[in-house]
Parts: sequence; C-alpha cells; structure tokens
Amino acid sequence: MKILFGGKTDLLVFFLVVLLLAGLPAAVWMDLTNLAEANLNRQASDLNSVISSVPSYYATNVVGRILAAPGVATKVVHNYEDIPGAIPIPATLSLELGRVISERQHNIT
Repeated sequence: MKILFGGKTDLLVFFLVVLLLAGLPAAVWMDLTNLAEANLNRQASDLNSVISSVPSYYATNVVGRILAAPGVATKVVHNYEDIPGAIPIPATLSLELGRVISERQHNIT
C-alpha cells in the first residue's frame, strides 16, 4: 500500500476524487431536473398565451364585426377589413392569428 500511495495525503486525495466522481451523476441529475422544470414552465406560459389569444382575436375580428354591422349580410372574404360586417376567410384568420400570437410571444412563430 505504501508503494501505491506515497502517504496519507495521497490516500485522502484518492478517496476525495472517488467521492466526487460518485457524486457527479447526482449533480447532473439535479441540473437536468431543474432545466426540465424551467422548460416546462416556459412552454406552459407560451401555451397559455396562445390559448388566450384565440378568443380575443375571434371576439374582435369575427363576432365584433358582425355585431357592429346590424342588418348587413355577412360575407366571408379575404379583405374583410374593407367591407362592413364581413369576416375573414379561414386562411386569413389563420395568418392573422399567427401574427397576433407571435406579437405576444416572441419565441413562438
């Protein structure tokens, strides 16, 4: 034993290195757990923003426009903003809803 290790100090250093190497998986696990939790919280916040954007947009650009033009026949057209009482076609609605969502959440496109 004396040949392998130069003295008590070397033996202490050896056991300290072994102890630190044994603790490495626990440190990595705790770091990954923290990263996963932070990522899930961010995703939940982003999804909440998306879900809350849809009813607001729909109320303003579909229902609001119909109610603002009583007695006018509702039309579904791409240039709905130029026609009183008109509402957007699904493609226009999707594009504008995507724009609204990306304005509220910059990391969602």
